[in-house]
Amino acid sequence: HNLLAWFIVALLLRYSISPMVIVAFPMLALVIVALLPISLIVGAVCTRFRDLPVIVTLGVQLFFFITPISWKASQLKGHSIWVVRYNPFVYLIDAVRRPLLGSGPTLHGTVVCLVIAAIGWIIAVPVQGHARRHLVYWL
Repeated sequence: HNLLAWFIVALLLRYSISPMVIVAFPMLALVIVALLPISLIVGAVCTRFRDLPVIVTLGVQLFFFITPISWKASQLKGHSIWVVRYNPFVYLIDAVRRPLLGSGPTLHGTVVCLVIAAIGWIIAVPVQGHARRHLVYWL
């Protein structure tokens, strides 16, 4: 529903919508495919270990602050640039943000998103297979 709000605001502000915006839809699908296994893994592990949801909440908040969402990556200088370079969420956010801003997604960013999705699914399938058999005992 947030993407719909973006289009409404863009129309109200008479923002010229680039044809590149169409690319945002398959990139959004790629981000969903990359994040779904992460949610399956975290859900299974948090079901097994009841103390982990608090740690996961803190981790998500930490990643929010070290991901350039409310600040620009260009503000970092010198040795601190690694915060952006090795943060996987930067690539997932840029995959959708860049087409919405009128520029295309980078090849490097798309490949990183595909690698995140592949690794996530490779880990999530066996974790879900194990969790499905034991879920009744964990609850």
